[in-house]
Amino acid sequence: MSGVTWLSLSLAGFGGYREKVTVDLQDGFNVLVAPNEAGKSTVLAGLEAVLFGLPSSSDQTSFGSGRFRNRENPAEFSGEVEFLDGTGQRWRLRRRFEDHLVNLYCHQKGHWEEEWRGVHNPGAHKKNDVYNQKVLGLIGVYSRSLFEATFCVRQPLPEMTQLNDEVQKLLSGSGGHYQEALKSLFEDLRRITRLTRERVGGKDATNPAQLEKLQAEIDRLRKEIDQAKGVIDSLAAFQEEIQKTAGEEKEVRGKLKEKSDLLAAWKDWDNLRSRYNEALRKQRDANNQRDRVRKLEETINEKEEEAARLYPEWDLAGSGDQEELEGLVQRSKELEKKLAELLQAQQRLAVLEQVKQELV
Repeated sequence: MSGVTWLSLSLAGFGGYREKVTVDLQDGFNVLVAPNEAGKSTVLAGLEAVLFGLPSSSDQTSFGSGRFRNRENPAEFSGEVEFLDGTGQRWRLRRRFEDHLVNLYCHQKGHWEEEWRGVHNPGAHKKNDVYNQKVLGLIGVYSRSLFEATFCVRQPLPEMTQLNDEVQKLLSGSGGHYQEALKSLFEDLRRITRLTRERVGGKDATNPAQLEKLQAEIDRLRKEIDQAKGVIDSLAAFQEEIQKTAGEEKEVRGKLKEKSDLLAAWKDWDNLRSRYNEALRKQRDANNQRDRVRKLEETINEKEEEAARLYPEWDLAGSGDQEELEGLVQRSKELEKKLAELLQAQQRLAVLEQVKQELV
């Protein structure tokens, strides 16, 4: 999409730029010329990171946050680019590399209006198709490799007809012709990956190289991780079931304690009721005894009154008469005893008389 015009690029906490820096760009070619390690590649990497995202990684050799985060603990780690699309519409794309939050603004009627806001994480398994389609619609590409092939021209190696052998050796750093250096690089690339057709042309190799072996190992480890996650989920479910059972057990224990307390209270009540009934029975017996005593007292009083009425001389008798009367009573008992003995003797005599008659 040749109509895209880059206006400016701002980076903060990116690469060697701890504080925010802004690079103003112009229509047409923008050529960065500077000594080695001056930040030319960092500017290009920053533009790519803002457009296509910066993978979260601790690897300091790959394209990611581990390589491009500034080492001096910057307050901000972000980037922003302004550009004109093929229709001349002005856009601003802002990205926070920490959490991959992206804001896309469109300049309309003298001010910026937010067109889209969301998270675009290039390392996520599920791609953000909405963002990719927006980028594709604005600049015509949606991948970093296509962007480099479309918009960027890195420091090229000249054709052998343009420079002599000494200059070619100096530029390639291979100690020989740059064609030999390219061959050496291609062999290195073949050792790294079998997929070279899209990168340098030719045919892909058949046998897997280091990258494919690593990818296979990564897939195997991911499969093991997924299996381990299944086991962890099962353990978590089992732990949840244990907690649920423990809660139910606690609830049952609480109810059992309530029942036990209720049973103990009922036994106490039953014991008190028995004691109360026993006390009530004793009270009734005492009341009955009191009534009987009262009736006996009444009877005695009545008999005494009747005796006094029938035998008025009883009251007139002195203590001596009382003793004499008691003596008479005693003699009467003795007479009754003698009489009983006499009757027994008569009965024995009658028996003997009968025996005598039988003998005669």
